[in-house]
Amino acid sequence: MVKVEFEDGLLYVTCGGARFSEQLETCRDMKMIYSPSKKAWTISPGKYEEVLAEFHQFGVQLSEYDKLQINQYID
Repeated sequence: MVKVEFEDGLLYVTCGGARFSEQLETCRDMKMIYSPSKKAWTISPGKYEEVLAEFHQFGVQLSEYDKLQINQYID
């Protein structure tokens, strides 16, 4: 499962589960930047739709609050 959160104007993507190495490869392919302090990968919220599409195969966990915040930020 991949967890996506919105904070400080960035999307944070946390990888985990059985397909961890594939998830990391996807993060690298998308040119995400690793944040050691958050233990998550970061990317611009403008890439939100792309992130959902790329990680759909792994299952994405995203709260309704974060969805609302992302949509407000993009608008």
